[in-house]
Amino acid sequence: MVRVTEQKLEPSEKGKGLFSYLLNQVESKIQQCDLLLQDVIPTQEHTQIVDITVPWVYTSASLLMHVPDESVNIYAVVKPFQWPIWVGLVISIVCVIFILYLLQRYFQENQLKTSSSLTRPRVKTLQTKAQGDAGPCPSNRLPFRIVAGAWSLAAFIFVQAYTSTLSTYVLTPINNPLVNSPYEIPEMKDVQLLGLHYHKDVILENFKKTGKCNLQLGKESLVNVMGSFALTKNSKYTTTVNRGLLEIIEAGLIDYWDVMLRPIPLQCLKNIGKDSNMLKLKSKKPPALTLKNLTGAFIILLLGFSLSLLAFLCEKIVSMPSRNRRRLMERAQMRLANKSANSFQEKV
Repeated sequence: MVRVTEQKLEPSEKGKGLFSYLLNQVESKIQQCDLLLQDVIPTQEHTQIVDITVPWVYTSASLLMHVPDESVNIYAVVKPFQWPIWVGLVISIVCVIFILYLLQRYFQENQLKTSSSLTRPRVKTLQTKAQGDAGPCPSNRLPFRIVAGAWSLAAFIFVQAYTSTLSTYVLTPINNPLVNSPYEIPEMKDVQLLGLHYHKDVILENFKKTGKCNLQLGKESLVNVMGSFALTKNSKYTTTVNRGLLEIIEAGLIDYWDVMLRPIPLQCLKNIGKDSNMLKLKSKKPPALTLKNLTGAFIILLLGFSLSLLAFLCEKIVSMPSRNRRRLMERAQMRLANKSANSFQEKV
């Protein structure tokens, strides 16, 4: 057995390659070997310089990427509706607030005009109040009620539709992979190729470190690959090695060794399977909905309560001067009314 450190197959002018150990290069003082236990792709160029065995592995080159994290629970609260709906909702809220503000300003001006007319003492009005014969006082806030009622009805329908869609997104989250096809990589600026690895080894190593299946393979393969061994050209062992590989493949030992030496956890099988050969795990019942799945809903609810509380405090702070003016005006009117009533009683 000869241990090597080279990674390239073909020798170059700058250095030797793995095929250098199979070629008859006595002058280079390279230790020779008869069999190269390295994945060699059977091509026409390779068959001209070495003997290629029957393929012992059939696989495909695919992309290894990170699994979407728990942020999908938050995105499930935001993504049920497209952005035009959220823009329309914000615009409608602003319009309702603006309309209510205009109505309030309009009724405040009418109230000021009415209160200014009350500064003149009227005996008939005082007599009516004194006798307790006041008629019904109709409400002047009907426009407020119409706008608020229409908005409440629309909000109720919106909440019902949103709740049903939210339940679907939370119960069956859609974890879209970063890349669906290798041909999308040139068009994506936020995806980078880091290296070439044996994907199952990387997935298993990451699972042992984190205890989670954080990596997955792309749905679409890039290219199908066959792996063979290489021997010296016209080697007397080529037929024997081919016969042994065929017997091993027929007995299923290669798949058995792959499962035994690279045991992929059950929860990670769905991340490495393809549509044709993916192992379907049978579950007796669907996974239960936990508070962890509702993380996004609680965040949005907390954000709504915070904004409502902030708006309430701002409204209170802004309305403090107007409330003080209204309170002073009511006191002045009460004093004027009391003076008018006293002068009227003295005259009587």
